[in-house]
Amino acid sequence: MQYTRLMLILTVTIFTLGLGACAPQGPVAQMTDPMFDFGEMDQNDSVTHVFSLKNVGDQELEITRTRSTCGCTVAKPSKNLLQPGDISEIKVIFSSGRRRGKQTKKVTVYTNDPNTEKVTLTLSGMVLERLTFEPARLRIKNIEPGVEKELNVTVTNAGNDTVAIEKIKINQTESISLKADENSPPPAPFKLVPKESKELTFILKLTEDQKYFHGRVEFILSGTKPPVVYYMSATQKGAIRTVKKPSGFGKKKGAFLKKKGGSNSSGASVTSKSGITMKTVKVKKDKNTDK
Repeated sequence: MQYTRLMLILTVTIFTLGLGACAPQGPVAQMTDPMFDFGEMDQNDSVTHVFSLKNVGDQELEITRTRSTCGCTVAKPSKNLLQPGDISEIKVIFSSGRRRGKQTKKVTVYTNDPNTEKVTLTLSGMVLERLTFEPARLRIKNIEPGVEKELNVTVTNAGNDTVAIEKIKINQTESISLKADENSPPPAPFKLVPKESKELTFILKLTEDQKYFHGRVEFILSGTKPPVVYYMSATQKGAIRTVKKPSGFGKKKGAFLKKKGGSNSSGASVTSKSGITMKTVKVKKDKNTDK
């Protein structure tokens, strides 16, 4: 009797496990190593890492969209529809730009997995600041056209290693240049030991029709390191930026622009200072409608 009961329990257990194994799972998203530490990188550089997302379910898995925490991070899946057992490689590119210090960027991957609707990918590391500038960004106003203006910029080695600047490249040589001095060596190439500074003098000259100036100076470093970029901007004296008024700006409450073929009950009109004819609209209630 006891043997019979034991066999019955064992049979029911095996049958139940069998049903569980045969039950549909649906799409199941499985991410291996969702975190990546890129270590150290320079400014104005980029790092690429490929994450792998696998469908371990028994139905089609769909990657509906991806979203990053900032525009500096781009995520591109190799495929959006994954059959059971398929793998999608998600390539994530992080561009450091002018960022500095510790960085943590996240990418969210959304799927049709009912139990894991979103998966978070994380990239982290340190962006090194090789050079610092004083001022951090040059902004000059009220520049007289045709007159040379001297601009002093101090560059400092902010890292822990000696930095060799091989070349200084300017994108708008017709407006700005490095000051030449016969009694001193050329501005580049030169080296800076840690914490050492060097003052550079730029000459800016705007033409009559050059109301605004936006310059880019690249400090080309030795080796394969990306260049360090310094930005300059200037505004000519008397230059005025025009701002477009938003739609509907200046309209009075209760007043509407007169439309062609339109009519109202009061017939009263208002003419603004700009010459726009406006009419006040008075709405009459219909007795047959609900209040």
